[in-house]
Amino acid sequence: MSIGDIIRSFLELAAIIFVVWGLFHEDKFIKFEEKLFARIRRKRFKVIKGNVSFAKAVSLPRRKSV
Repeated sequence: MSIGDIIRSFLELAAIIFVVWGLFHEDKFIKFEEKLFARIRRKRFKVIKGNVSFAKAVSLPRRKSV
């Protein structure tokens, strides 16, 4: 077994464990996803501070009908 095979097997096992954990702890997984996406957006768009969660940023307020 080469080093590449060992690393690939380890990453596959870690992914399977993470998916099973995500099934049982969905609320923690969603919070982790939001933090991860916010961190990526801040680095990509060079935003210094972003306190708005992803769900709040996507949903826009409804307009009052006239």
